[in-house]
Amino acid sequence: QTFITKQVVILSPPTAGFTANSTSGCAGLSVQFTSTASSNATSFNWQFPGGTPATSAQRNPVVVYSTPGVYSVTLTAGNAAGSATATQNNYVTVNGPPQTAFTESILQRTVTFTNNSQNATTYLWQFGDANTSTATNPVHTYAADGTYTVILSAVNACGTTTATRNVVISTLPIANFTASNNIGCGPLIVQYNNASSTNSAGFVWQFPGGTPATSTLPNPSVAYSTPGSYSAVLTVSNSAGTATATQNNFVTVNPLPTTVFNPAISGR
Repeated sequence: QTFITKQVVILSPPTAGFTANSTSGCAGLSVQFTSTASSNATSFNWQFPGGTPATSAQRNPVVVYSTPGVYSVTLTAGNAAGSATATQNNYVTVNGPPQTAFTESILQRTVTFTNNSQNATTYLWQFGDANTSTATNPVHTYAADGTYTVILSAVNACGTTTATRNVVISTLPIANFTASNNIGCGPLIVQYNNASSTNSAGFVWQFPGGTPATSTLPNPSVAYSTPGSYSAVLTVSNSAGTATATQNNFVTVNPLPTTVFNPAISGR
């Protein structure tokens, strides 16, 4: 009786699977992948779209994700009997710092800010006049006209970004004036004093009956030679528009006295 002995190897295809020590975090995220493929797997083909490296043949590779996004991972485990593939879609979430932006709506000196930032958790506004706010969409009133540099800082767990805009505040001026000596005998020199709002940038005076008859100086001197009552007009302007102040019968020039006498003659 003869016996023949043969060794029979039973090999089935592997199963594929994997885990990771972290599946979300900020850009620069380092992920340790661990194969949970069956023990009979002898080869590993990883695919990491968006990662570095993008592929790997290691059993348990480490991958770095530098760009914010959501990424899938695929592992194909193989042996001599075949292969199996495991894919986990949207498996790794990589976050980035906020995207910061804002716009503004201006009404006189009050500005309504609209925050267009994305992925932020807190905010810090700097309005350019030493005032700040942590509101999402603040409303701020400026005390004076001018150009203000507004900075919005948006914050999340992955960092801080800023957006900067110049806000121009320009309101209509208010015209007004006085004079120190607007009543007297001719020739009368009147010193006009501009009392308009501080945001006035241009000045146009009208002095009917005076010399000069017009002026663009802030505080002109005008001479009046002919007796009478005279009005004065001041128009001030800036980038927002103009305003006019008129004072009727503002200057009074008195006539010189008239001397009349009749001599009385008695005898020689």
